[in-house]
Amino acid sequence: MAASSARAASPKWWTNIGAPKFVAAPMVDQSGLAFRLLARKYGAELAFTPMIHAGVSQCPQRGRGYLARHFQTGDGDWPLVAQFAGADEDEVSRSAERVLERDPTNNVVALDLNLGCPQQIARKGRYGAFLLEDDVDAAAKVVARLRKDYCDGTGRVVTCKVRLMPDDGPALRGTKERVARLVDAGASAITVHGRTRLQNKQHSGACDWSAIATLRASLPADVVAIANGGIGCRGDADRVLDATGCDAAMSSEGLLENPALFVANVDPVDGSHVGQRRLAREYLALAAATGAHAVSYTHLRAHETLRYLVCRLLLE
Repeated sequence: MAASSARAASPKWWTNIGAPKFVAAPMVDQSGLAFRLLARKYGAELAFTPMIHAGVSQCPQRGRGYLARHFQTGDGDWPLVAQFAGADEDEVSRSAERVLERDPTNNVVALDLNLGCPQQIARKGRYGAFLLEDDVDAAAKVVARLRKDYCDGTGRVVTCKVRLMPDDGPALRGTKERVARLVDAGASAITVHGRTRLQNKQHSGACDWSAIATLRASLPADVVAIANGGIGCRGDADRVLDATGCDAAMSSEGLLENPALFVANVDPVDGSHVGQRRLAREYLALAAATGAHAVSYTHLRAHETLRYLVCRLLLE
């Protein structure tokens, strides 16, 4: 049975950015400007930056170069969500300030806190799913600080991306309690990845859309919900919206493999087929035009389709 909507109308800030249905996920080293522009051309209506580590972004030796690589924006890159990783409110706030200084066109409509990364490096760095699980108080303080310093809740807002708590049970009590803390602190949107941090890499398993629906139903009416996980084609995106009642569907690995996923590989302008070779050529052109993320094997390693085809094109 399809999940019902939790409200009659979208919040004003969400309506102001077009009430997007299809979202390009934050992906470390992968969701840079050139890739975002390609995804936007083919149906992504909202996009996230790669994760920006709050501590590294302020390092005297590395900070400037780090931000130059991890935050680039320009014409055609609106609306944009800048995602941060960190547990210290002062540190994250300073990182957000530096990012916003690099956004003279005001493309950034939201500041997102990464509370979903399941990698072990996130445990050491006190961010991602480990921060949500181990210290939700610190996460809530970061949310409140970002809201106070840079957001008014109707223009630019604060958002959070979360995973389900391990061994939470069908009622999702632990997840609901933590998400409620984030909302109380000022989060205007929650992206829910329907897996736990233990479901990672070869142990990922199926995404739990019913859990996303349960969490969506527990959110206040004025909080936007974005469903993430298990979206490998346009049909999946449509189905997850129907199954969860969420406002939007976010794709990550599926979009890396096929940046035209959201339009089912049909050009929205002329109806022509958008094949992998075409996507690779367009990506190369965007990378050259923007100077964003020099094309290399390191950058392309997770772009399963683009990696193969771009390498072939470079050899032609």
